[in-house]
Amino acid sequence: MVDRELPVLVAGGGPVGLTLALDLGLRGVPCLLVEPRVEPTREPRCTLTNMRSMEHFRRLGVAPAIRAAGVARDYRHDIVFATRVFGHEICRFAYPSPAEADARGASIAFDSPHGAERPQRISQIFLEPVLRRAVAGTADVAARFGWRVARVEARGESAEAVLVEEASGREEQLRARFVVDCSGGVSTLRAAAGVELVGRHAVSQQVGVFFRSRGLRAANPHGDALMWFVANPELRGTLVAVDGRELFTFHRVLPLDVDPAGLDAEAAVRAGLGPAGANVDVEVLAVHPWRAHLMVAARYRAGPLFFAGDAAHLLIPTGGFGMNTGIGDACDLAWKLAAVQQGWAGAGLLDTYEAERRPIAERNVAASARNAAGLMAAPVPPTLEAEGAEGEALRRLVGERILASQRKEFESAGVQLGYRYEGSPLVVADGTPEPEDDEILYVPTTRPGSRLPHLTLPDGAALFDRLGPGFTLLRVGAGAPAGDAFADAARKIGLPLEVVALPDLRERLERRLVLVRPDQHVAWRSDAVPNDPNVVLDRVRGAAAPMS
Repeated sequence: MVDRELPVLVAGGGPVGLTLALDLGLRGVPCLLVEPRVEPTREPRCTLTNMRSMEHFRRLGVAPAIRAAGVARDYRHDIVFATRVFGHEICRFAYPSPAEADARGASIAFDSPHGAERPQRISQIFLEPVLRRAVAGTADVAARFGWRVARVEARGESAEAVLVEEASGREEQLRARFVVDCSGGVSTLRAAAGVELVGRHAVSQQVGVFFRSRGLRAANPHGDALMWFVANPELRGTLVAVDGRELFTFHRVLPLDVDPAGLDAEAAVRAGLGPAGANVDVEVLAVHPWRAHLMVAARYRAGPLFFAGDAAHLLIPTGGFGMNTGIGDACDLAWKLAAVQQGWAGAGLLDTYEAERRPIAERNVAASARNAAGLMAAPVPPTLEAEGAEGEALRRLVGERILASQRKEFESAGVQLGYRYEGSPLVVADGTPEPEDDEILYVPTTRPGSRLPHLTLPDGAALFDRLGPGFTLLRVGAGAPAGDAFADAARKIGLPLEVVALPDLRERLERRLVLVRPDQHVAWRSDAVPNDPNVVLDRVRGAAAPMS
């Protein structure tokens, strides 16, 4: 017997599931989020919320809270390559702290003048509580922590789900119009639906040792850094500053055939710090073995069941693309589910979720693989830690190679902001050539399918803040055609559309009329109103076949 019915069930309450639930709730779509963990995670994963994700969180109203919970504002964002944390520095990507950057108008690591929001270093252990509080304060979202979605079975155009309370084993059944699986890379729901992950499994193995050290920051002779990439003939690893104060994680690389259970966690940390750090206090808080994969789900949908985040793709953490790709999934899917629930979607709208997001996952998986390959290709000669002129010369040569090859991992504006929904059924192409997809360089454009460029308007407001929650038609300059025909056509089909008049920014926005989707991507642009705006609106809501 079905206990209740609801529009959307979200399986999994990590950052992606929480973002999806929050986005749906703010769009007025009732949903239930189910998460087996009663408390937020204590595993310090996903340490970077990038510019694009922060733009989404700005739209969802949680960006200020995320900033307040993140790495300390006075903590420098340097990336250091060294033989050991207290050993020889090989090279450094130097970036100021957010406080320093604000004081002198500079940028920090992962920053770009083209982002409406600066990226934020924040561990998942601090991000999840912020998102949980936001979800708890959203009227149309209910959450059950300590429960899991055990089974989902399609029943026509909806699904029946079985929920199980972890503590008692008690079961409940409910019917949902849609279920979104955000339960992670080992999703049982995806496996039960017969959807495989395609790609490279277990390409590397590491053990993350989460620890507290009240003395490390002050004792480190090299100063603050977000990350120390450690390489010497004995080991490879990465030390990550979790809070910019006293919490750190050391990820020790292990061969795939080595059992991580045999690792002495404190000894691994101390080996990464080096003999010069022997007197630094180390309190091990948790140990997390993990394997890196490069995989994408063969399908993003199985009837009423959708896959998002790690349930849809697994990336190597290099570049920080994993969680952020999942945030993009959530924000693409949320407005489409809302459109169906509110009755203004076309029949093909939900099928475009896979068409748009799967290519982005493949792109980002490839970028993370290139970053990881570059790191592992950095040479570690037997004499890398040698003292004297010979050792210094060798480290200088290795450092020059790293500086030349790895910048794209730390300054990836092209990956973060430059992705576009090329060939999407919801995008009205205008015949302009596809720009090069560069990992570092982002070139702002309103070419359909691209993210709308961030602009600061003459009154000091951000353009993104002028967009409506649905579609927005931008009228650029006093000479822009009226938007009445679009507004009338949208009203008749129930499509939410706001018309916003802007100053003459045509040089930067490229056309007089720019139609922006609910997720801030450009759907259509022109200098003239089409003969029949319904043709455009039907396309962008998934109600029409692709236009030639």
